[in-house]
Amino acid sequence: MTRVLATADLHWGRGGKRDLATRQLAHAACEIDADAVVIAGDVAIADPRKVVECLQLFSDFEGAKLVVPGNHDLWTKRFDSWRIWNRLFPESAKLGGFHCLDRSPYLLGRCAFVGSVGWYDYSFADPALG
Repeated sequence: MTRVLATADLHWGRGGKRDLATRQLAHAACEIDADAVVIAGDVAIADPRKVVECLQLFSDFEGAKLVVPGNHDLWTKRFDSWRIWNRLFPESAKLGGFHCLDRSPYLLGRCAFVGSVGWYDYSFADPALG
């Protein structure tokens, strides 16, 4: 049986109690004997450096490290969201020691992990809907 730790919405980089809670979560995850840890979106606040920082908190985790970007990882006025999704987030994931599930699935024994940001910027919306 595959043992998976999963979390989301860390929003690393805001400081204070939120970042402290993320540090504590990462420390606890590294102490647990699990096969994989998954961070399912909103790792940090649309800053590739902060994504790397956050993911590196899990560097001592011995199992598979998997991540999916979330809207707060992608939507910003500082960078182009397409560039973040297409290049910067996957690069940040790799630098942080994580496999980006938005790029490709991950096989762990008989268990497959797939992920997608579920992009919802309304680009494909029917204009008749308003």
